[in-house]
Amino acid sequence: MIDFAKLLIENLDDYNQLLDIIDDTHIDDGVIWYLKEYIGIKCKAMLIEYPYYEKDYLSTYYSFYSKQHGEHSKLCFRLHFFGELEETENKRIYYGYISLREGIKDSKIGKSYLSPKLLLRKDEEAYLMLDEFSADVYGERLVVKAFPWMKQETDISVCAHVAMWSILRYYGNRFKGHRDTVMGEIVELVQNEKGRKIPSRGLTPDQIVDTLDLYNFSPVLLGDEYHELHYFINEIIAYIESGIPVVATMNRKKHAITLFGHGKVNYDILNERESEWEYLKEPESNIILHSSLISTVYAIDDNHFPYRQVDPQIPFTDRKIDYSLGEINYIIVPYCQKVLLGFNEVYEKFMGIVRTKAMEWRGTRICRIYLTSSNSFKEKCATNNLMNEELKKRIFLMDMPKFIWCMDLATIAESREGLMSGRIIADSTVGTRDENPWLLMHNEQSIYMVEYDKNLKYIQCEISPYYIYENNLQDIKKVKEYRTSVWEDIYA
Repeated sequence: MIDFAKLLIENLDDYNQLLDIIDDTHIDDGVIWYLKEYIGIKCKAMLIEYPYYEKDYLSTYYSFYSKQHGEHSKLCFRLHFFGELEETENKRIYYGYISLREGIKDSKIGKSYLSPKLLLRKDEEAYLMLDEFSADVYGERLVVKAFPWMKQETDISVCAHVAMWSILRYYGNRFKGHRDTVMGEIVELVQNEKGRKIPSRGLTPDQIVDTLDLYNFSPVLLGDEYHELHYFINEIIAYIESGIPVVATMNRKKHAITLFGHGKVNYDILNERESEWEYLKEPESNIILHSSLISTVYAIDDNHFPYRQVDPQIPFTDRKIDYSLGEINYIIVPYCQKVLLGFNEVYEKFMGIVRTKAMEWRGTRICRIYLTSSNSFKEKCATNNLMNEELKKRIFLMDMPKFIWCMDLATIAESREGLMSGRIIADSTVGTRDENPWLLMHNEQSIYMVEYDKNLKYIQCEISPYYIYENNLQDIKKVKEYRTSVWEDIYA
């Protein structure tokens, strides 16, 4: 029989009551500290559910704990978090849950789906990859928009396992072409170069690549010890803008994290005289990459609750994090198998067009580079009521590969308003040495496009600014919250 306990949170000390409700094999002072430090009194009520059969823990239980001489429980507790009661509707916001498994110190928190609205400040600007995850509680399916997170189990899984798991669980939940997985399977699939897999001694970037390759990805390892930080950050943010979470590894800290979102786009810097921000322009051009204005990147780090900010350089915005993007040596990008052209190749080809003025955009332009599916791109064009009808028609009729690279261009004023007036679309399936991956490009006066017979077609057309493409990331201020009365209904 499933049992529930209720707990109201009015001050931080109320979390201490969990020590009396939950077995000490599954909770300790460290868990209580995490709840106080990261969640605090934003949570107004909790449900404690037991027993909970957590499939990731069960997968590691049978591969590791069941082989030990001492007894270990298969069962977990699950903690559900709720907001303030709105008495008019008798409902509370559901903020998600964490599971508690039997484990040693600092490894008791298992699979967790927590809303960023529970963990981030109200005034914080964040654009994240999120998907709907659910929990069946007392006959009701509770839903939360989240990115998967858990703490490592030390001997079985380390930070790199968790980084891969979070990406695989996100893809498996969001996209039909990717299957779901569990931590035990990931551990088993890692190709270990030096003896047994458990206890784990950590993973190399190559091992991460090889493991992701087994999950219908075509992963790429990028970076080295001496990469230029500016270009590396541009590349990282381009993949984030593409809705592709990446694994980042740091040699000095012997640590791996998942990067899956970014913070505020700081247009304020462009209020100064142009001489003050001239350095932001790409060499020999009037182009400022959108990524150059990004203030911070968001990470899943198994040492901390999710949605941690990582800055390009010190000092740190997030005082709980003690590293910057400058410490990242490698990133592993889980490309779809049908994508052949990477960011660096697209960037160089695009800058070639800018510098030769094959297509001209007057004045300073902010450029956002991202990869997306052609289907979702066309769907968003269909609902863009500011887009020129001739341009819209040409996009609808264009034969595109499954994934396309887009370079969206806007003046500074347009960017502030979420508008754009120029675009290039590139075929992501061409070879890296192909000089002409272009499918379509336009400015305010004309459209150039490649017809099916590969002949370039020119259409003179006046194009007014229209809405930017938004699909890969979600503005947390616009994330829909699920409300429920289940807390009041249980044992009412």
